[in-house]
Amino acid sequence: MSKIFLGKHWIKYEDVRLHTPQNDNEKRVIEKISDWQNGRLSFEYHTSGSTGKPKKITLKREQLEASAKATIDALQLSSDQVACLCINPRFIGGTMMLIRAVISNMSIVVYEATANPLKGVNQKIDFIALVPLQLHEILKDPESDKKLAKIRKVIVGGGRVPTSMLDKLKGLPGEVYSTYGMTETVSHIALRKLNGQDRSEHYHVLDSVHIKLDQRGCLIINAPCTNHEDVVTNDIVELIDNQTFKWLGRIDHVINTGGIKINGEALEESIENIFNHNDFKKNFFISSLPDDKLGQK
Repeated sequence: MSKIFLGKHWIKYEDVRLHTPQNDNEKRVIEKISDWQNGRLSFEYHTSGSTGKPKKITLKREQLEASAKATIDALQLSSDQVACLCINPRFIGGTMMLIRAVISNMSIVVYEATANPLKGVNQKIDFIALVPLQLHEILKDPESDKKLAKIRKVIVGGGRVPTSMLDKLKGLPGEVYSTYGMTETVSHIALRKLNGQDRSEHYHVLDSVHIKLDQRGCLIINAPCTNHEDVVTNDIVELIDNQTFKWLGRIDHVINTGGIKINGEALEESIENIFNHNDFKKNFFISSLPDDKLGQK
């Protein structure tokens, strides 16, 4: 029978409301699961600015369910596996880890979001969601790195995975994916494999997700998780085909210098590759300065 690990104890999903939360994290987890079990039809979240100015939006239960099922199918998650929640359940990424577990009947262990969540994890884990900072800290710690190697499915979201980490991921026996998505798309709508023989530079959309470009070259997404409405992003992508794309950067970060448009994030990635190849470890970023002649330089 599927359970949730809260406060050092395993609890049946149907008994989660009887658990006394030990902290705000556990309180949010109990609220999220209870809302879902009670059949709540809509959920409010704040966007982060991927499609414009951050704002409050309402997501329907059907959207969350469609998103969860798409990930369950793509990663072949099942009831005999154990998930781990170590990101904030207040945000859509954390909420969806809980809903995926409930819908697929997986057990799930819950820990507070920390820089290296695997330090405190002793249970067997098959599926985990991390942010790049957490992945970085795990790879630095030999004991945590060993635990990561035992996890079958790892998804990394909330930011670009630096190229300096990719070499460290190559030898992991499990599957590691970078995710693409946002609150408006109810977590991720595409996955990019980061390790193994089938690792890729491209994101592949989940089933029932349709993508296209607007006149700016920015991605438009339509799927059951968007309530079958177009979500227009500010992300510049190269469309490989109707299921595959390469993320290039944000249109609001493009530098227009004398009419020549330079994508700062793509340039950063190219420089980062050169730095890594030459074992040159320096932090840097590409930005612009105002210029009377060029507009920006």
